[in-house]
Amino acid sequence: MFRPTLTLALAALFTLPTAALAQQSPAPAPAPEAPAEAPAAKKTPKKRLIKKRPAKKRARKKKRTGPRRNWPIKRPKKTLRPMPGFEAVAPYQPGERLKYEVRMFGATAGEAILAVGARREHNGRTLLPLVGFVRSSEFLDKFYPVDDKMIVVLDESTFLPLKVEFFIKEAGKVLSYLTEFDHRKKLIRSTRKRGGKTLIREFLPAGPIHEVLGSVFGMRRMALEPGMKFDYYAWTGLKERLVTVEVVGADRVWTAMGWYDALKLEVSTQLTGGFFNDGKLPAQKSLVGTVWLGTDPARTPLKVVTPTRIGNAEAVLVNRYIEPGPIAGTGG
Repeated sequence: MFRPTLTLALAALFTLPTAALAQQSPAPAPAPEAPAEAPAAKKTPKKRLIKKRPAKKRARKKKRTGPRRNWPIKRPKKTLRPMPGFEAVAPYQPGERLKYEVRMFGATAGEAILAVGARREHNGRTLLPLVGFVRSSEFLDKFYPVDDKMIVVLDESTFLPLKVEFFIKEAGKVLSYLTEFDHRKKLIRSTRKRGGKTLIREFLPAGPIHEVLGSVFGMRRMALEPGMKFDYYAWTGLKERLVTVEVVGADRVWTAMGWYDALKLEVSTQLTGGFFNDGKLPAQKSLVGTVWLGTDPARTPLKVVTPTRIGNAEAVLVNRYIEPGPIAGTGG
């Protein structure tokens, strides 16, 4: 910017002395000679135009979106055994609360609560909200506190999920996952939020796909009998699993509410796809858990034994009751 200013200053320096001398001493009368030619007028230097640089626009923070890529899958070619039909009358009701004690290694690790929200109609479908809470015990809080919450909205006629929100708060780690299901397009859209950052990923499932919490309530509504065996796909947060359920037989289960007659279900899951950072689906053995469903009118889930990374976890029913009013955070 200083180059045009310097040019103008030099021009003034060369012209000002000539003008000052003309004012101080008038010139003597000229001799009778031929008139001298008028001196050529000095050219005024042209000003250089200064082009203003456009102000830099602040880049907006964009959500990090993972490409819709071919995530690794390994699905068996066998035809799935059909699921039993759903009974007309649901054995649960809005306001139901199921409270469980979670035990690991013979000690109380925490508690789990399952809750049923109020039904609502949307585009000709009956939507049912379900909520699950998991909290660590006072002892576990000392070295690995857990306070997780899951909200599921599903179509009650098919038990196919429309939306799942999973809020994780474990050992100082806070993040959330929003999973949206488009069963017509066979598309799962996952949005993860962690530390102010958002990551969006999409996955193409094998077909209609369920999730964990809705699966439990769906089995409560099935007309189950010993000897039945069926398969379906389920989304477990970031992974797709093929689930095989076998009704092993009748059993009796002790809970804090007394003895219950029950059906014993063996549930095995096989990893078939999902989000993997290295782009490879790891070789894993099938995981096998057990569920006991009461044969009481409410088909109460009495006990669950499920494998974890550090050993089996056991959840046993402590209380079942009906609480009027909406569940906090669900609107129903």
